[in-house]
Amino acid sequence: ERVRAGQTPFSLEEWNNVREKVYFDPSSIERMQPVEGSITAINTWLDEGHLVKVVTARTGQMREDAVRWLLNHRIDIPVIGAGSRMTKVPHLEGSDIFVDDDSDRVVEASAICAAYFFKWPYNDTPEGINSITSLAQIDIDR
Repeated sequence: ERVRAGQTPFSLEEWNNVREKVYFDPSSIERMQPVEGSITAINTWLDEGHLVKVVTARTGQMREDAVRWLLNHRIDIPVIGAGSRMTKVPHLEGSDIFVDDDSDRVVEASAICAAYFFKWPYNDTPEGINSITSLAQIDIDR
């Protein structure tokens, strides 16, 4: 509710509580709704012949849950589990763009491709990084 209200960023303790529910409660992913426009944007990119993949902190069963969620939304793309708080750079070779809501990961990726920070009410945009609130804001052919 606090995130929906657009209140101040989470403290580390608050984030750890949310993370427990989001990452470790197997039923939580079933309740997740796609970000507006994301399914359309991904399908457009795939139709145009772009390689689209997910590089996530999720591993093991959490990664499998993400794969299942994508398939339930008719998105069949590779999902790579990099691990929590781990760099995603080794998995981005050949990538043109990278999108994440973790500013550390976006800053790292910006050295090798166009990186976009997914802005939510609970996170702060890192300085000098492109911020978006929808995948539709990305011109992938640019």
